[in-house]
Amino acid sequence: MDLSWSNDVIPLNKDEENATVDKSGKNDEEVNSLDFLNCEEKAQIFAWSQRSVGKVIFDYSATRLHGCSGRYFNAINSVKGFLIAILCGEYLFGVVVTKPVQIYGDCVADSNCFVFVLRENGIKKRRKFSIKEEDKEFAFTMGRHNSTKFFEVGKGDLKLYRKKTKNCLACEYNGKSFEYGEKRVNVLGSENRYGQIKVDRFVIFALEN
Repeated sequence: MDLSWSNDVIPLNKDEENATVDKSGKNDEEVNSLDFLNCEEKAQIFAWSQRSVGKVIFDYSATRLHGCSGRYFNAINSVKGFLIAILCGEYLFGVVVTKPVQIYGDCVADSNCFVFVLRENGIKKRRKFSIKEEDKEFAFTMGRHNSTKFFEVGKGDLKLYRKKTKNCLACEYNGKSFEYGEKRVNVLGSENRYGQIKVDRFVIFALEN
């Protein structure tokens, strides 16, 4: 099955650019994402990055966007650092980016960027993989406006996009730009360096100093 992403433009629903707010003043992302990362997992991110996990700024499950919309971009553009947590079945992994994203398609240089694993095969795991010095210029790439690709991490270590034909999210993974060590070839720890996996959900948190 071909899971290659594209930059095809997809029409967005009118309400996809507008967040809703409940009576507590929290937007729909915050309301639906309060328990996505538990306290211990947030503490682990702090131990790795020395930055606290703040509020939810985007939750795909609350929006079901068809592509890289203004709402998604504005969420990331509003903060100076962020964490993306990706849930795929029994795996919870993601990336920490400590620099701001300025424009669509922006390739962000970040020597402090790292990918991580918090759960693997349903079991608690705590693994951090720092970006290679020679690849820090390619730490995080924002998707183009209305493209099916949401983002890319490193030189293809993670690529998250929406498949038009299957109407689902997919994540390609590869082992290129991060220090995985001698016994691991990618963030998910699979035997093959390259692969793809269906994404159930991804949530973006602001990082606080």
